Amino acid sequence: MTARRSHDGYALLLMLLVLMGIGGIVAASFTEGARQETERERYLHNKRVLGEAKQALLQYAYNYPQFFNEGPGRLPCPDIDDNGTENLTSPACDDNVGRLPWAEPELNFYDARDASNERLWYAVSDSFYKLGGGPVINSGTTGRITVEDRSGGIIYDGATSGVAAVIIAPGPAIDRGGVPQNRTVGPNNPVNYLDLFGAVDNADFVNGTANGFIMGPIEDMATGTVLVNDQIAVITTDEVIAMAEKATLQAYREALQAYSDRISADVAPPTAPWDTYYPWLYNYNVATVAELDDF
Repeated sequence: MTARRSHDGYALLLMLLVLMGIGGIVAASFTEGARQETERERYLHNKRVLGEAKQALLQYAYNYPQFFNEGPGRLPCPDIDDNGTENLTSPACDDNVGRLPWAEPELNFYDARDASNERLWYAVSDSFYKLGGGPVINSGTTGRITVEDRSGGIIYDGATSGVAAVIIAPGPAIDRGGVPQNRTVGPNNPVNYLDLFGAVDNADFVNGTANGFIMGPIEDMATGTVLVNDQIAVITTDEVIAMAEKATLQAYREALQAYSDRISADVAPPTAPWDTYYPWLYNYNVATVAELDDF
């Protein structure tokens, strides 16, 4: 009788240990599932905000002639002092990473924050930025910012076919190459927000070189340590050029309509004998878009 009770006791103990093990596995699974769901929600939030910023920048490129009397396709300079507006003085647009200039009235955006309540960061290619950012933008203009995927493979080569701009959700502070990011000191220094992976530093880039940006997230698979949590949206050359082409065609359409209205109303244009010609194609290489009305 005693031996049987002993065996029953061992069985109960064994069952208890099994249940505890199963409970631990379930708890660990639940915790991991909760973590993954949180990360998914953060990713989706950042994706939405980055997408909104991208659309605002593309609309800016389309509307550029209305505000600055230059051809379409230009993008604003970064905000390097975190006041919401772009910094135009050299070298603000030359190989500089700053925050998205959300308060620029022509951008028509808002003080967007990522899932960590951080403002978005931004860099623009020297072939697309405003105020002397190179020759007139046309279908042959190329971006000069390199972007790498999570494995380090180049997907946009700044030397030949880079992107026009990048927008970055910086995420929470992490160790940057073994050094903790400190956002209470030097709040305008991109190294305290943007990450480093090998030789690729998201806080620093050089137009037309391999020194560009790498997309996150990237984890050390052995330790689970987050190495890069920068979430990046790119604005490609084709996307900006498409907006510039639409703006040019719209301007020419309006010029044709104005010409048609003058002819049908038998009203002489400002300068004869242009009333016998269709409007000239406009190359935006002059001081003001108002000259469209002269043809």
